[in-house]
Formats: sequence, C-alpha cells, structure tokens
Amino acid sequence: MKISRFMSEALFDESRGYYRKKNPIGKSCDFITAPEISQVFGEILAAYFLQIAATKKSKIAFVEMGAGKGTLFYDILSSIKKLAARNIAQAADFLGRASFHIIEIGEVLREVQQKNLTNFSVSWHENFADFLSHISVVKTASDETPSCDGVTTCDGVTTCDGVKNSGFLDIVTGKQIGRASCRERV
Repeated sequence: MKISRFMSEALFDESRGYYRKKNPIGKSCDFITAPEISQVFGEILAAYFLQIAATKKSKIAFVEMGAGKGTLFYDILSSIKKLAARNIAQAADFLGRASFHIIEIGEVLREVQQKNLTNFSVSWHENFADFLSHISVVKTASDETPSCDGVTTCDGVTTCDGVKNSGFLDIVTGKQIGRASCRERV
C-alpha cells in the first residue's frame, strides 16, 4: 500500500477516519493550531489577500481546505468586514467580488465551522474540483491532506501516483503549483 493511500484511509475513511467523526482541535483535544491561539495570523493574511485582490478585476472564490474549526476563515473575513465598515475601498471591493467556500470532509468539524461562521455567507463542499478555475486560498499541510510531489505534463495535467489532477492554484498567478492532492480523482 502506498503511503498516500494509507494516509487517506487513516484520515478520511468514512467509518474510521481521524477527521471524519470528531473534532481533534483545541486545548483539551489532540492538537491546537496557530489561529486558535491568536487572530493576528488571520489579520495579516487578510491584508495580504486584499493587496493581491486589488490587482485583479475578476470574481474571487475564496476557498479554505481543511478549515479546522473555521477560526482562520473567521479571522480573515472579520478583518476584511471591519475594514469595509471603515470605508476601505479594497475591502469593500473584495467583499463585493468574492464568494466564500470551505472544503471539509469531516461532519463534526463542518458543524463547528457552520456554527462559528454564522455571520458570513459560506458554502461547504466535500471536494476541490469545482474551484480549479478560480483564485483559491488553500491552507493545507501533509497531516491534513495526503499529498505528493506531482508531475505536470505539457497539457497542464498534474498526476500523483497515476491519479489525474489539475493541481492547486497559485493565488497570485492562477497557475498550477507542483503539489497535487492524492485524494482528488478526476
């Protein structure tokens, strides 16, 4: 069995997957993430994303994959919303052009996210395929999403262990970058 398959089954199997049926994030749980400690990370990312979005004129699909409790997404969106309330044009423009999405496979974490993000219009999804043609924000790590180094062919298809995948998008250019999710099968 390849490590990518093992990790995918260990983390995402419908009946036994680590992220499927519990919330492992928090002080009394298995681990804690930076956004759970301070909102500063989200505030800095909000400023960064506003700068990038100011150079674009198209619609934006703002996507987080494996959003944990939704804290980072909340901090980013709250920061942008506060700036828009202060009549900061970049923030208001961003909110007018963006749609917000979370890709989450775990039922328990999805429910926590939905509770934490009730003040925002967010759509939840179980796969990444619908967003391959948009500017995307992907926060992922090898412990959340089994990944491997992909090989991008001349026709733009990234493969990972023989699995076709269009890859993740770079937020600045919209071009593929060299990490492909082994979970996403096209």
